[in-house]
Amino acid sequence: IDDCLLIFEYLFETGDKECYRYTNGLRYKLTLVLVCPEKDKRLLLYDDFHCSHSHVHVGAERISYSFNGIRNLLMDFASEALTLGFDLQDWMEFVEVEISNSSLNLFL
Repeated sequence: IDDCLLIFEYLFETGDKECYRYTNGLRYKLTLVLVCPEKDKRLLLYDDFHCSHSHVHVGAERISYSFNGIRNLLMDFASEALTLGFDLQDWMEFVEVEISNSSLNLFL
């Protein structure tokens, strides 16, 4: 892990309300990736891309997720990352402030 870089990536955008009906038209992705010289490893992914129900990828496992707003999504993601040994609380607070100041604040 010494030669690796931890990357937190997020994307929030409005999408087709029919396709993304479970999130009232919000399309989202939160990803935690460990980038290493030998191989990159996606550690955690919360998303609803490709018109699918909200779900979580932990390693190779895919688990259904109940979306209850961006604030809860951020807390759940940070909590899961912490179980993997990564404290993202400062990043989550930054993202929440950024969203609060945007048109996506309706989804908080």
